[in-house]
Order: sequence, then structure tokens, then C-alpha cells
Amino acid sequence: GGIYKTTNSGLSWQQVFMDAPVISIGDIALDPNNSMHIYAGTGEANASSYSFLGDGLWKSTDGGDNWMHIGLESSAYIARIIVDYNNSDRVFVAACGTLFSSNSERGVYRSENGGASWEQVLFLTDSTAAIDLVQHPINPDILYAAMWERIRGLNYRKSGGESSSIWKTVDGGDNWMELSNGLPAGDNIGRIGLDISISNPDILYAFYDQDINEDEDYSFLGI
Repeated sequence: GGIYKTTNSGLSWQQVFMDAPVISIGDIALDPNNSMHIYAGTGEANASSYSFLGDGLWKSTDGGDNWMHIGLESSAYIARIIVDYNNSDRVFVAACGTLFSSNSERGVYRSENGGASWEQVLFLTDSTAAIDLVQHPINPDILYAAMWERIRGLNYRKSGGESSSIWKTVDGGDNWMELSNGLPAGDNIGRIGLDISISNPDILYAFYDQDINEDEDYSFLGI
């Protein structure tokens, strides 16, 4: 586990996350304007049988040689990190929250100062994770977030629900609206993955995880 770095196009690798107390990594993001600045979100974002906890977000300003903890320690699992290509101080994080219990430290978080402080800008319920984020390649104030209702117990797993949904902001995260026209809905909606077309940002792709016993199959949608 942990984070490995190569400086020769993959011919050899070096572990650069040795001193951190956790080795489970949910996502890594490089600052598009400074490749020495790296953000690492800890915790496995899947709801599998052994989803190892994280302790929040870490940041390196020297290419991974040294790391500092920058918060969100109660988020448990971090699924996605986006560093704004137009403003390196603005960072967005999709946080899942605890898996075996409900907590409010989940949803989409935003930092305006490179991770020194965080604001929760999208929250649905205490059992709904933010599982994916994409940013518009031309207008950085437009982002899409995928939310995933999930919770586990010792002898049960709920990997879907009515709050699983896609949300959009056009003002950098200040306000969000749910997208619903033509999208699946109901208590069996599970994990959602997102991607946006670079050549035509009006095209957004979403894949849905649903109960396989359902008559309808929404496994891949273009919206």
C-alpha cells in the first residue's frame, strides 16, 4: 500500500509515503500548475468487505519527499481530489464518511487556501458518500458530483438508495442542483461514476451500479 513514485517512466519505483500512519489510498491529485504539489486522500473508497480506513488528506510540496496532514480526518475514505487548473489554491474533495456507521463528515469539501482549511459545500445525508467529481475543462466553476448512499453492518450491506444521484454546480461549489431528467431513480441506485468529454464538455458520461435483478439496465449513460 501507500504511494510509489517513478522518475524514469516506470522502470523503477520508490515508496514515498513511508512515515504516514495509514497506507490505504483513495486518490492522488497533482497540482496542474506545480507538479511538486501533490494531494493524497487516504482510505479505500469501495464498500467492500475489507475497506481500510484512512485519516484524511495529506499534501506534499516537494514531489512526495515529505508530507503534511491537512485535515478531513473524520471523512474516513476519500474518493476523489480535484485541484482547480485555474486556481491552485482551490481544491475539491469527494469524501465518503464512515462505512459501518453514519456521520456527517461526508460529501463535497472545498478549500480556497490550498488545504489549510475546508468547507463542506455539498451534503445530503449522514449515510450518503460523495464518490466522484469531475470539473469542466473550459469553465472551472462547473463541477459534477456523484453521490452514493451506502452503509454496512456486521451482517448486512446496503449499497444503494434514493439519495444516490448526480449534482451540478455552476458557481464553484457555492450552490448545487440535482440532475434528474432521464436519469435512473429509486431505492436501488448504487454507485455512480462520472467522466466529462474534453473535446466537447457538453457531453457527460455516467455509469450506474444497480440491482442486477431489475428489468431495466442503466449500466452506462451519456447525458
